[in-house]
Amino acid sequence: ESEGLKLRDKTCVVKRAGKEPASVQWQNCVEQTLMWKVKRLVGGFFTIFLALATWVLAFYAPYAYFLMSFNYAYGQEPGIVANLAFTMVVVIGNVAMYFVCSEVADRIGFQFNDDREVCYMLLYSFACMCNVALDMVVTYYMAYWMMVGVNMHTYHGRPLAEVHQFTERFETYAMQRSLGQNLMAYSFPSTFLVPFVLEPIATIYLPYKIMTFIVRAHKNISKIDAEKLLAAIPMDLSRYADVMLNVILAAMVFYFPGGFTHRMFFALAGSHLVIYLVDHYKVLRCIPACYFASDHVDWWAQWMLSIPCAIMLSALVFKANCQIGNPICLRGWMQIGACTAAFFLHIFMHTWALRRLVPKFGKQEARQADPLEVPYETVAKKFPTSWFSMNPVHCLRSQIVYKHDPPCDYCFVGKEHMLRVNPELGCYFQDDEAACEDYDPDMWKVRSIKDIRNLWAGLPIGADEEPKKEA
Repeated sequence: ESEGLKLRDKTCVVKRAGKEPASVQWQNCVEQTLMWKVKRLVGGFFTIFLALATWVLAFYAPYAYFLMSFNYAYGQEPGIVANLAFTMVVVIGNVAMYFVCSEVADRIGFQFNDDREVCYMLLYSFACMCNVALDMVVTYYMAYWMMVGVNMHTYHGRPLAEVHQFTERFETYAMQRSLGQNLMAYSFPSTFLVPFVLEPIATIYLPYKIMTFIVRAHKNISKIDAEKLLAAIPMDLSRYADVMLNVILAAMVFYFPGGFTHRMFFALAGSHLVIYLVDHYKVLRCIPACYFASDHVDWWAQWMLSIPCAIMLSALVFKANCQIGNPICLRGWMQIGACTAAFFLHIFMHTWALRRLVPKFGKQEARQADPLEVPYETVAKKFPTSWFSMNPVHCLRSQIVYKHDPPCDYCFVGKEHMLRVNPELGCYFQDDEAACEDYDPDMWKVRSIKDIRNLWAGLPIGADEEPKKEA
């Protein structure tokens, strides 16, 4: 009926699902009001700012104090130890934001995994950009004080201490060089490379080895618990935010001298090649099955591309100001206002084009059969995940309350072959058990070049390549 089904004091209405059952987070399928979600989101922002403040006080402030107390006389600069310390400070800050934003997105209580991933990507990008902004502000003041301390002069011979406007200070070559160097150090290898080199060790190898030791040392652990402990970390879409942060940092280089530009983009290209190789191995070898039913994350990632594009337009306005042949020459707050206006104007135009213009150039998809025209049995035989087998409450009710024989089994990833057929309950999926993976390959037994040749040829390790001829 159009008015719905009356159940107690509620009305149940059936609608066509816009999501897939595998992407539902059933533990969050409770009555949620908009105000409840807003409170959770505000609390999440407070948690992020608290984590950011902790990072600043515990890690960034000691490093900044070291730089401020360093003796810069006679052109001396901090050595490799300081550079390594700065790299680790940046890595710790980004990793802290990764875990905090992931926890905040989980606690908001989204009912669909795709919505959770969108929220997580936006929060993580926002938090990391706050890290970048804070670092650039602190670097600006530190560089200014240090250069005033060594009596640095501008190109025209004016002492830097006598330059009072922000735009004039920012445009001096000494400040441009210092800020460009800091942006380069923040980007590579601290943000572009180091986190992704350490990621396979910290998220794949070490957890697996630690859990292996735990399972091996405790014989009282059940098989189900052992499987959970040894399972890989679930797949998420945080790589969208990682790549977007890298692109934003690379776009910021256009504000600074051109000598940093080619270095920045060569570092970006090389680092993203490493990221691609890491993800290629990770997706094919080290994650359980994942399911994302919509392109919401991809759309928001396309929208976030407006930020680096807007930064480049703003940098163009900044660099073109007062140049030969350009009649426009703004100073002070007028220049800042022009750059800011160009930034937000591009974001507005980018958003409009993404929503209104881009869909008009999309290809017309070939007409597919209406889902209502395909029998449910045909689909249920092909896919193990359904609105019945993925609903844990329905499966418990089928087994305990209604005592179906066989009941509707819950679908576990990797255990799809254990689903039992019961046409009366809408359960039609049936499959054979997958072959077990070899977790102790012969690769670990290699001891010589000969063993490598045998492994490549498919021969047992330690075997002769050719059988010995009898005399």
